Amino acid sequence: MPQQEKALEALGFELPYPDKKISKTNNRKVVFDAKCREILFDICEKRGLHLDKNPEFGQKKHFEKQEYIIQKQNEVLEKKAAELSKMQSQLDEMTLKVEELDTLVDEVAESAYDKAVEVVTKTVQLETMKADLNQVESVSSMLDDKKKNYPIKKKIVAETPKTDKRIIRRRSRIIRSCYCT
Repeated sequence: MPQQEKALEALGFELPYPDKKISKTNNRKVVFDAKCREILFDICEKRGLHLDKNPEFGQKKHFEKQEYIIQKQNEVLEKKAAELSKMQSQLDEMTLKVEELDTLVDEVAESAYDKAVEVVTKTVQLETMKADLNQVESVSSMLDDKKKNYPIKKKIVAETPKTDKRIIRRRSRIIRSCYCT
């Protein structure tokens, strides 16, 4: 840098702030770069090109310590907000799946209840029929028993024709063979 500074001094470039000490921002190179930029813009204008005259550097803006801390905290908050949003959408999806499963469980439980009711109903019907058949058979056997003489037997025999008794016995055997096997 000292040789460059001497060369620029020999070429006639002055310090931007002659009353201040030479530093990073107060040196002849700054003046030289400004002059080069001015010449470049003149050449470009003569050729019909238009360039922005205010230089924009690709570097980050210089922050004070507190500004830097705030910027970093904002970046962290943005990341956390994005994660939270992602987690919220996952939670929404899981909630929807749980609701669907609840609906499915309710439907399965309802179907199982209906099937159980059908089975119980059929079982009760069969047991009732068996009990009825047992009573019919006991009455029938009582009527067929010639040794014992029940008072009700006389009444039933007197009121029931012989053909009806045979029909009752046949029907009870047929029903028993259908439902009791």
